[in-house]
Formats: sequence, C-alpha cells, structure tokens
Amino acid sequence: MRHRFILLTCLALLLLALSGCGSASAQSPIPFTPTPPPLPTFRPTDTPAPTATPRPTDTPRPTATRPPTATPQPTPYGGGRPVTISIPAIGVQKAQVVLVGLEPNGAMEAPKGWWDVGWFQYGPLPGMPGNAVMSGHVDSDHDDQAIFRNLSRIKRGDRIIVDMADGTARQFIVQNTEVYPFDRSPIDRIFGADTVPRLNLITCEGNFNRSTKNYDRRLVVYTTLEVEG
Repeated sequence: MRHRFILLTCLALLLLALSGCGSASAQSPIPFTPTPPPLPTFRPTDTPAPTATPRPTDTPRPTATRPPTATPQPTPYGGGRPVTISIPAIGVQKAQVVLVGLEPNGAMEAPKGWWDVGWFQYGPLPGMPGNAVMSGHVDSDHDDQAIFRNLSRIKRGDRIIVDMADGTARQFIVQNTEVYPFDRSPIDRIFGADTVPRLNLITCEGNFNRSTKNYDRRLVVYTTLEVEG
C-alpha cells in the first residue's frame, strides 16, 4: 500500500480601481442682494426629541453539543496481531511471533531470534482474505537447531494454530508444501492477493553456501483457514 501528489499553485492578481471627483461653485450672472424677511415675533416650541427605542437584549446562543464519542466496533477478524504460533505435528508450541518487514534489497526480513517466527507485517492478518506470510530459521549460526528445523516433516492435513493479541485463535490446515530455488520463488502465489484466508510458512532448505551465507532453496508450506461448522 504508492501515490504521487501533484501540487497546483494558483496565482491571483488583485486590481485596484481608483477614481476621483471634483466640484466648483456656480456664480449668478447678475449680482443681487435679497431683502431679508421680517423676524418672527415668537419662538416656536421645541419639538421633543423622539425617545430612543430600547435595543433588544441579545438572545444567548445555544451551547454547542459535543457529538458523542463513537464506540469502537470489533472487526470481523478480531483485534491486534498474531502473538504466538503452534504446530503440534513438529513440536512447535506457542512460539513467539514478531513483526518483520523488508530488507533494503526488497527481500522479506528474517526474524532476529532463532526461535522466533516473523510475520510479514505489510500483508494481511492471519485469518483475513489473502496470503499472510510467516518465516523462521531452519538452523542457527552455532548449531543445527532453530524454530523451523523440522518444518519439512509437515504434511497435508496438519494443523497450525495462531493466537491473536485479542485472545482469539485461528486454525489453519496444511494443503501442500513446495520447494523452490531461492531466487525463483513464485512471489505472487506466496504474497499476492487472494479471496481465501491463507497462511504460508517459509524457511530455508537445500545446500548452504558458506561464502554467501545462504541456502540455495526455500521451503513453502501452504495452508488455508479452517472453516467452522
């Protein structure tokens, strides 16, 4: 989940129109002095000034009512993220699940702990439609033991249980396993979009190259969510 943003700059021109006006006094063509009218013999009664109408009192504005806080609604897949994984068929019991992302070269990160399982955090949660992906080590740098040492022994029909942070669990059924050259794995099949909830497990297999510190093959276990009822 890549967008390009285009910034449009609008320039506004403000035109001010200034205008002036003048006036001149008009003169009579013939000088004339008018006869002043007789002075009045009485002073008129002053007209009382009208009583000012009282200004109405401003009606207080109603206080704005704060909208109620929305109650969080549960998602259909539960909350949180995967926290442990169990694979009874090969003796894995509640192994810790950690978040992993991408290496600078674009490859999926491996978990730092030999006994941890890494969930690819940019994919779907286990149980959501699509391919959730987890990886683990087949051995360590000091012996031949690690969390997915026996993953190659798994077979069709075996169960995988993923415990979520909200206390719920997801059960997946193994459908099949495949082995690929490390540089020719089917990325779309492993990581691509899908309408079916899937969980794919990845580990190394084959021959270890000591100069590159890499195995030449990858084992992928494909599973689907167990549907209740």
